Amino acid sequence: MKILFIILFATYTLAASAQTRDYMGWVDQSAHYIEENKLDSAAFALKRAMSLDPANEHNPVLLLNLGIMQRQLGLFDDAYISFTAALANNPMPEV
Repeated sequence: MKILFIILFATYTLAASAQTRDYMGWVDQSAHYIEENKLDSAAFALKRAMSLDPANEHNPVLLLNLGIMQRQLGLFDDAYISFTAALANNPMPEV
């Protein structure tokens, strides 16, 4: 019974901490996942960050990084969409 309580408490604590992360918390979590070579989890974290603050000025950079991860995961169509969205939100400056 004590072990079950500990498991339930740990699960609740982890779930609560995941729900209270802010934009930068998810970006930092993504970097942590990248260091562990967990690209699918890193991609999820970036998507979560962008969903919390869709107008953030750093989202084009996150979209670019997301596209790179998706390409490495073999998700070429998703990578194309991410790259296109990154360019649409941050067009190339005129020279």
